[in-house]
Amino acid sequence: GLTAAPSYAQAAVGSAAVNTWYVRPIGACANNGDGLAYGCAASAGAAGAFIGFSNVIWTATVGVDDGDTLYVCGTHNNSSLIISAAATVTSRITVSYSCLNDAGLSRMIEETTSAYTAGNWTNESGNLWYLSVAAYNLGDPKRIWANGVELFPSNTKVNLGTSVSGGPVGTFWYDSGTARIYLYSTANPATTFSLFETLLVATSGQYAAVRFNSAAAYIDLVNPNLQGGNLGAVYVLGSSNIRIYGTASDDSTCHVGGYSTRGVLITDTNANGTGTISSDALVQDCTIDPFIPTSHGGYRWEINWAIGDGVAFLHGTINGQLRSSTLTNWPHAHVYIAAVVGTLSVTNNSVTENTMTMEDHVSYGRGVGIAGTTVGRATGNVVAYNDFSNFPIRTQLNGDHNYIYGNTFRNQRPDIVYSNRTESIEMQGTTLTVSESNIVANNTFYNNPYAPCISLRGSDLTKTVTGNVYVNNLLINCGGPTYASGYEDTAIVEQTTGTGVGDNIFKNNVIYSSGNTTTIFYKATGKTTVAGWQAACSGDICTSNLVSNPLTISSTDMNLQPLSPA
Repeated sequence: GLTAAPSYAQAAVGSAAVNTWYVRPIGACANNGDGLAYGCAASAGAAGAFIGFSNVIWTATVGVDDGDTLYVCGTHNNSSLIISAAATVTSRITVSYSCLNDAGLSRMIEETTSAYTAGNWTNESGNLWYLSVAAYNLGDPKRIWANGVELFPSNTKVNLGTSVSGGPVGTFWYDSGTARIYLYSTANPATTFSLFETLLVATSGQYAAVRFNSAAAYIDLVNPNLQGGNLGAVYVLGSSNIRIYGTASDDSTCHVGGYSTRGVLITDTNANGTGTISSDALVQDCTIDPFIPTSHGGYRWEINWAIGDGVAFLHGTINGQLRSSTLTNWPHAHVYIAAVVGTLSVTNNSVTENTMTMEDHVSYGRGVGIAGTTVGRATGNVVAYNDFSNFPIRTQLNGDHNYIYGNTFRNQRPDIVYSNRTESIEMQGTTLTVSESNIVANNTFYNNPYAPCISLRGSDLTKTVTGNVYVNNLLINCGGPTYASGYEDTAIVEQTTGTGVGDNIFKNNVIYSSGNTTTIFYKATGKTTVAGWQAACSGDICTSNLVSNPLTISSTDMNLQPLSPA
């Protein structure tokens, strides 16, 4: 893995030497310096740090360029670092948050001062108050804090002041149609708090702690500490060869996504599948965590789409990598690989050797989601050698020709809100997604006593679940009657034909349950044993699957062979 920011001898273009630059927060010094020293400049442009991200110069010969290092020092509040420099493969630019004795922190959370004026709040009825935020350029404040405490959102305005599905009382709701923040309060909200913070953004462009635009190339973001952001803490828009990483293999020096709506969002320049692609982005040795408070027991991802993904490889992302990182508590997906708008594809991205988990107080949340509207749009992606634990919601593996191998899915738990989505993985054909010719191999599914470990279901005959290959997997103690649909106490469900499930391949899987023998639900056959499944198998290929305690069998019995994603 990466252990340190690379060092190169090549000088910056037009410069006599490789330079080291410093940027400190607004207010740290009276004068904006030339950026070439940490100390405060005696006068404007004299030797000393840049003051504020907007004063960083990225142009060749006079600013940060090839081979240079920029140190981010101190805490930068409500200010987005926008990187537009293009370096080269042999002389990358390093942006490091490891400023000596003054480690950097970017916090893209805004103090919404208009909320402090009582006259800005309107009482709509009873305990329902609203604040107009139409003047803000980027609305939808998906997270809100009053007096330093995060408020729990309602799922609708009608439910403000009540608990929905076992969650805490919802006290705020955002009406996107009228650009109003609604609060449930017994008094004018301006009189109840001294600090009101949101992910609203008043200045255009400031919507991520760090943003790479389409001109950015060959940039290393090292040991970042990034919080807030309404679309993500890091936003990569049509950039190439961006590396975001920590220098400690225990992921302790890179922190991304605290108090945000996403950790890292990688997409095309237009963020809608119609612009310039992003390519060859790397995230490695980072902790990616949204900091959901334990007081939010019953937190619902679906509320206002409040918090989304740890790392999102979206439309127009190719050759991206997420490696050796720790992801926790992302209430949509820890990793989302999707091409569901526009025309661009997500191809050849890899998610390897990561640890992903959910704490008990967080609702919804899956490990990985892959989605492509047609064949070829989400394809060639690899999910390998990851550890998934304590997830309440199924990982959804759709798209086509993707490779899921060598992972461990263990200790699945029921969701706080939903009791019918606890499968370990699911292939699901819908009006929006295909699920074809994916390979699921050499994975271990352990201890999901609530629902099947592998599920194939379809809802649209035009988007079938077909041609998928399941080989050399271990399924240990899978299936339990969490909800009454007739087949949740089986290890594998291949739904009845006629609902979008086609023919698939199951070979050399070991299926073991200490308390259940009818471990398969196979199409029209219904619940059956492994032997009954293989005897009834028609159209599908269901051969050489075993029923045995895996501790008593050998790799020779399973005919295990290494699987190459090529």
